[in-house]
Parts: sequence; structure tokens; C-alpha cells
Amino acid sequence: MKAEERLAADLAARLRAGGWEVYEEVATLRGRADIVVVKGPLVHVLECKVSMGLAVVNQAARWRGHANLVSVATAPWPRGRDVAVEVLDALGLGWYTVEHGAVREVTPPRLYRHTTGQVRRLLRPEHQTYARAGSGGGGYYTAFAATCARLVEAVRVAEAEAPWRTLVPAEVCASIPHHYGTARSAASALTAAIERGLIPELEVVEERYGQVMRRRIRSRRGPVEARAKTP
Repeated sequence: MKAEERLAADLAARLRAGGWEVYEEVATLRGRADIVVVKGPLVHVLECKVSMGLAVVNQAARWRGHANLVSVATAPWPRGRDVAVEVLDALGLGWYTVEHGAVREVTPPRLYRHTTGQVRRLLRPEHQTYARAGSGGGGYYTAFAATCARLVEAVRVAEAEAPWRTLVPAEVCASIPHHYGTARSAASALTAAIERGLIPELEVVEERYGQVMRRRIRSRRGPVEARAKTP
């Protein structure tokens, strides 16, 4: 576990112990928040970096007005500490330091009583388990990931009822919640995603109906399964 991931993990553990619900790597239209915690009506966004600097301050500042509380979390930073506190206080940002599991609040964040509510609306249970804050591995839960999970589940349920069944993309997309404007646009985008290997559980097949070739989707099958297919 790298330093930033360890710092975020120690902070998340402290916040959970304090009664907060912890969500990690939350992707929004404004960017990705390292940690979002919720307690009752309060939403608190925290951005984590090992070193204090403009990068983490800038990341945190974008959440003002979209969460009730906004803070940065870093390792203890003695150089320019007074200036850092002054800048954070002026911006309404809190500051936590984390070292060897010990978490200390250096300065509290300003309370924003009225927010856009954007961050809270995007929180999903998967954000509590899908990725670890600070991991930097590129994995994080998004609306696209949620749609893909629903698509895979819908296909598997349909195939359980009728083995070797293939599905019309537009029809299955019309049956699931998704983040696209229409079922037709969802079918187009998701079919392309399957062909690019972005949804590895599924594959696109072409089937002939008279003179017409239609593209349909099904669970991906290995060579043994394919040979076992009945006419």
C-alpha cells in the first residue's frame, strides 16, 4: 500500500469510528473526490495528498458549495504551517494531518448550510467497497459501471430462463435503469463498449433473419461452451 493510500485508509478508519458513513473515489461531473463522508444531513468531502501544497488545496476548493464541509488531509507538514492554516481558513477548508494511524484536525472546515446536493445524489453503496481512496489504480465506481453491472445481470437472468438465448440490445436496455438519454442511445453505446472489451462478461453476435443480419448480445462463452451449443 503506497503512502497516499495508507494515509487515506487511516483517515477513513478514523471517520468510520466517529460514526460517519465513508464513500471512496466518488466520480462526479466536477471530478473525483477521494473521500466523501456522510452523517445525518452533513456531507463532508476530503481530498488526500501526502504533501501539503496548491494541488490538494485546488482539488478541495472545487467542492465548496457542493458539500457542507470540505477538508484536505496530508501528512504532518511543519514548513509554512502558519501560512497554510491562514490560506485554508480563508478558503473555508479544513485540514487533517495523518501519521502512523494518528489523525489530528489542525483547523476545522467552514460549514456550508446550503449546497447544490450534487455530491449526495451521486453516492452509491458501491462507493463504500469498490475502490480504495488514493490507490491511483484507475478503478472507481461510475454511472457507466453501474449501467454495465445492470446490463450483465439482466442478460444473465434472461439466459437463465432460456439457455443460449441472445438479446436485442435496445430491448434489454429498455428494461434496465441506465444513465443514457434513451434506450436506443444506451444500446448503441453499450454494444460498442462490449465490442471494445469494456464489458468482458458479454459479447456481440450477428444472427441472420432471412436477408437481414442483426446484432445481438449474450454472455461471453468459451470454446467448450460454444461447441456444446445445440442447434
